[in-house]
Amino acid sequence: ADFPKQQYRNRLNSIASRDSIRFFSRLKKRTVIMPKTKQNSKTAHAPVGPTTFLQKVAVKILWYGIRLIFKLWLRLDSRGLQKLPADEPYLLAANHSSHLDSITVFLSLTGHVKNLYSLGAKDYFAGNPRKQWFFSTFFYVIPFNRQGHFMAGLRHCQSLITPQTPILLFPEGTRSVTGEIQPFKKGLGFMALHLKVPIVPVYISGTYQSMPKGSNFPKKQHLQVLYGKPIDIKAYQAKKAHTDKEMIYDEIAQEAYAAVKELQAKYFGPDGELSK
Repeated sequence: ADFPKQQYRNRLNSIASRDSIRFFSRLKKRTVIMPKTKQNSKTAHAPVGPTTFLQKVAVKILWYGIRLIFKLWLRLDSRGLQKLPADEPYLLAANHSSHLDSITVFLSLTGHVKNLYSLGAKDYFAGNPRKQWFFSTFFYVIPFNRQGHFMAGLRHCQSLITPQTPILLFPEGTRSVTGEIQPFKKGLGFMALHLKVPIVPVYISGTYQSMPKGSNFPKKQHLQVLYGKPIDIKAYQAKKAHTDKEMIYDEIAQEAYAAVKELQAKYFGPDGELSK
């Protein structure tokens, strides 16, 4: 007596199953996979520099104030700007002893480049997103993880560097507490070799005397920036096939270090003043 009822239930289950399959099949066909964008990609990099009208106005006001301080309080001279590459991207490798260094190099390049990015250690921001946003927006700092994930940082640099927007590095890795130039780390060689760009050696003088590590405001001082002959990376590129890359990175860093030391010795006397 229950057979017709059981047969009826089986029939309903079969119809429901077919309808479910048809429904999900149609849903799958209509599903659109959104392409990854800066907004939805987990690996997208945060923007460097101002992105909104108000941010651009705020950046202009800040840099106007900085230029005013340099004009009234600090005297800035530079040499060797004619040596900068005109038609290819490049890195700037400078000694580092003060928070004034990147600002000093930026101002010395006024009229020669559109903008200057600088590489900043991501761990310096200590997980503080507001601090990172401030330096990235107002001082064009590219956060770079020096503990790992180098290729991600490299791709970020690759997307920003141009002949008119070079990238400044401080290969010592941190500010010198004595003012003396410390050995350069091979991360500079890693960057130059993978980006396939020349390195311009830069020597900065006076910033340590004006605002050493631990100071909060600059003392009146004569600041000087010297630019050397670009270091060609092509010869190092040719060595990649038969030489350990770590050795090549180190060789590049050592050549840049020697070039910056040479600038210091060539243009500065025992009194620390720029020679005529």
